[in-house]
Amino acid sequence: MELVYINEENLYLYEDYLDPDSAENIGREFYRCLVACDDDEPRAAVIWELIHLYDDHKPTESRIDWIRIDDPEAGKYILEGYGERVSLDEVETSLFEFESDHISDYIDVFKNAGFKLTAVDGRRMELPLSDFRLLKIARNLKTPAYIKSLSSIKNRTFRRGMVDCVYNVNRDFPADIIKMPIDWYEPDLSSYEETDAESRGFMLIHKCVSGRLRIELLADWGAEPQINMINMIRYSLDQALKNYPDDTGVIIVKRDIATSKLVSYLFPNAPVKKCVKGERSEA
Repeated sequence: MELVYINEENLYLYEDYLDPDSAENIGREFYRCLVACDDDEPRAAVIWELIHLYDDHKPTESRIDWIRIDDPEAGKYILEGYGERVSLDEVETSLFEFESDHISDYIDVFKNAGFKLTAVDGRRMELPLSDFRLLKIARNLKTPAYIKSLSSIKNRTFRRGMVDCVYNVNRDFPADIIKMPIDWYEPDLSSYEETDAESRGFMLIHKCVSGRLRIELLADWGAEPQINMINMIRYSLDQALKNYPDDTGVIIVKRDIATSKLVSYLFPNAPVKKCVKGERSEA
């Protein structure tokens, strides 16, 4: 069995084996991927994201984004190779959180690889777009003129706004969010707040390979951030309801307390997925 490190150049050889929504991140600065092969046939694969890689004040972590294991031997091999790989980036702790049903067959493999497993409420939430029609804010989708489509923003204004966002909003953002190109986001579905010809808030939505819509960012640092965020949600929701079928999946990742509170406010009765959280020291 051999390990193959996946990058943009050889991804095409294994993309049928990998989850498409996770695999599209390969090539981003903080994402890595390994595939374990037996006679050139993939038997296991793992995709992970490095957290705090260049932060001198926080330990580097690795969050496993997706994993596939076809048999225990391949699982053992891929997790050993993964451990060797993250050591190159001086990762101190590896983490993952998967829905219980997704990894029920992998539990022993993770335990044998040294992961401590606990049951948790999932931080990833997926709802059909039809559920958003039922929101109170969907009763009135009119928005003020300063809430605009991302398609109308100049790239320079967008780049400057993203830098301002990271420095003015105390949130747990994706590590490379400042570097992501504007075309990563759906231009007519995403929105922003414009004040004095400057962006003061964003709602950024990415359309995954699968067709699901993932909310990548909702933040505002203007005069009335809570009101502005609700108005950006209204704008993007109006566009989504007009242009996407009701069964479109919408993904929200509760990365921090602020996002969790907002989700609880919008969907107080939404079911919470039961997940398994894994943690292993790599130091």
